[in-house]
Amino acid sequence: MFYIPSYIGWVGAQMLALGTILHSLVGIPINTAIIISAFVVILYTYYGGMWSVTITDFIQALILIFCFVVLLIKVYTVCGDEILKSIPQDKFQFYPKGGDFSSWLGYFESWIIVGLGSLPAQDLVGRILSARNVKTARVALFVSAILYWTVGSIPVLCGIFAGKIFKEITPNGVLIDLAMKYFSLPLIGIMVGGLVSAIMSSVDSALLAPASIIGNNLIPPILGKKLTEKQKLFLCKVSVPIVGFFSLLIALYFKDIYQLCLESWTVLLVSVTAAMIYAALTKRAFSLVAILASIFGVVDCIFLSKTSYVLPNKLGGFLVSIITIFIFHFVFKLFKFPPPTRYEI
Repeated sequence: MFYIPSYIGWVGAQMLALGTILHSLVGIPINTAIIISAFVVILYTYYGGMWSVTITDFIQALILIFCFVVLLIKVYTVCGDEILKSIPQDKFQFYPKGGDFSSWLGYFESWIIVGLGSLPAQDLVGRILSARNVKTARVALFVSAILYWTVGSIPVLCGIFAGKIFKEITPNGVLIDLAMKYFSLPLIGIMVGGLVSAIMSSVDSALLAPASIIGNNLIPPILGKKLTEKQKLFLCKVSVPIVGFFSLLIALYFKDIYQLCLESWTVLLVSVTAAMIYAALTKRAFSLVAILASIFGVVDCIFLSKTSYVLPNKLGGFLVSIITIFIFHFVFKLFKFPPPTRYEI
């Protein structure tokens, strides 16, 4: 259940990103650009399905890496060493040097939001389970980690450079602004293609994830009867435009890509992450314990966001979900409650 709002926010962020690109290039109103982008990604995912996701993701990733490398080289070549010297050193600070305890808590929270919050992501789990064997999945894990550190740092550096190049920057469209300033028309086309490819690579998986949950895990128990695979597939396909519609509403309302991404992974962190780890590491896990941990984690996260406690709300929600698991698992074992023979979290 908690997956659905998380992915609706994530898809909304991708729609907003596509709309921003369209707005920057063509100049049409941002809301119109977001609506057009939403229509495209919903149609693309609805008719393509998981096979299109698998085939295109690999190609899109290569295009993205190429575009980022070209952009960084171009910006650095034009600006030279002067741009590095003019950037304050604190921009390259890896940790909160000299910060107080609350700063370190916020720093740690920032790491675990994506570092742990993405562990139960269905699109990630789907790729792991699709690996040929355990060795392939393990190698892919380390390769992905290296790419996160290397390729992922390139747009960050470009954003830092843009802060010195432009008097005013728009965070949602900074990469497009750099491309428009330094690239020739063919390179602009490649850059836009790379960004659009990256977004499409994320949004199709993110749309399919909640749709499959709705069609396979949510609606059948509500109906109270066993559905055929064909009926489940129909429900999943119908759910794609529904999820897309609510994601569009979120995109039109927030209009902040970073905030949408942050809040989306927060939902997974405080609700599902601890429960998933509990189920994976415990031989006799209780489904009720996992459910309580998810609920308490979300409630505590919301509560802390409305207060002025030193503990960050996202970190607090995750810690509460862990504490809930330890307490209730011990209580259930103490009173010898039988764990279910089959459970779903």
